[in-house]
Amino acid sequence: MTEIELANGTREARLTFTLPDGGKFTTWPEGPLPDVDFSLGFEEAYGLVLTWRSRTELERDVADWHTTTLSPFADSIRYSYYDADLNKWSTEDVPTKDTGGESYLQPARIELTFSRGKLKKVTQIELPLRREGATQP
Repeated sequence: MTEIELANGTREARLTFTLPDGGKFTTWPEGPLPDVDFSLGFEEAYGLVLTWRSRTELERDVADWHTTTLSPFADSIRYSYYDADLNKWSTEDVPTKDTGGESYLQPARIELTFSRGKLKKVTQIELPLRREGATQP
């Protein structure tokens, strides 16, 4: 979880990850860009979105993130955390900060809600946990 600055100037905590190739989610005239930082979020006007930018883009630090809509039918994204001491799950509407309040805890899973008309679907996605010794991009 990382706090990023959105195009409208606000900051929001989002689930972030880096891939060696942006693939079909990154539209670029010459083809997919390499070394792409992604953030997954929910935006009221668009639904479930990926915001992204390549580490190879010129002026990347002053340019806005690019946005790809994954599903306009998404209604929300929620964050589930497991407390091993209490042996209990909690699901929050906003990401949870650590006890020091400096950074965000990584959720164990996210819960996505999609709807269209009378149809509604809730899906949970388990997230991999970073273990000691893993490299960081």
